[in-house]
Amino acid sequence: MTDTKSVNNSKEDAITEREYELLLEGAQRLRDPYDHQCRFVIVACGRLGLRAGEVAHMTEEWIDWNAKTIDIPLFEACEKGRQSDEPCGYCRERARSIVEHNEGITFEQALETRWSPKTAAGARSIAFDFDTRVQMTVERFFDRYDRYPHSRVSVNRRVDKAVEEADGLDENRIYPHALRATAASYHGSRGLTGLPLQSLLGWERLSTAENYLNGTKEATARAVRSIHGLR
Repeated sequence: MTDTKSVNNSKEDAITEREYELLLEGAQRLRDPYDHQCRFVIVACGRLGLRAGEVAHMTEEWIDWNAKTIDIPLFEACEKGRQSDEPCGYCRERARSIVEHNEGITFEQALETRWSPKTAAGARSIAFDFDTRVQMTVERFFDRYDRYPHSRVSVNRRVDKAVEEADGLDENRIYPHALRATAASYHGSRGLTGLPLQSLLGWERLSTAENYLNGTKEATARAVRSIHGLR
């Protein structure tokens, strides 16, 4: 399962700050419980840099409320299938992909490894108290739920719903992966350096993080304003 739009690691996927705020406005216009679910998905992807599969499998057990971090595990048994004790369709598809690319592994063996992050680097700790609005979004969501309550494909649908309600947004440009790119650009433009950004996003290669640090419009504008005493 991938985003229905094209997927890559390019910073060009990122949406602007204005588009991000319009997207949140769109989420606020939805009826309950979609408003809370959409807002959480937008913030989780667009500020915390979670992958859609990570959002779908997230439980409150991942959260350290004292440290204010989301601790994504290397493995979490998936029980989000049609039967409560079975892996979901997304994990079954990932298991089939593992079998196709690895000789000597059966589907059942591959399925026993689900769920796990896309890469080993995906097991990471993400602070969510750097921004009050981000922190409150996480807190409010888990006041209602002990886990994300729906499937992997619903993560895309929640973003689509917010786009539909928002003013002037292009539905072909805004999807979970684009929001993850937005998170990378957001933190990179505010001074997060290569290794911490790589860790935050769970990338295997430092070069991916460095792509977001090379001359973003936001970083350039912030630097110009800084040297002239402007904010």
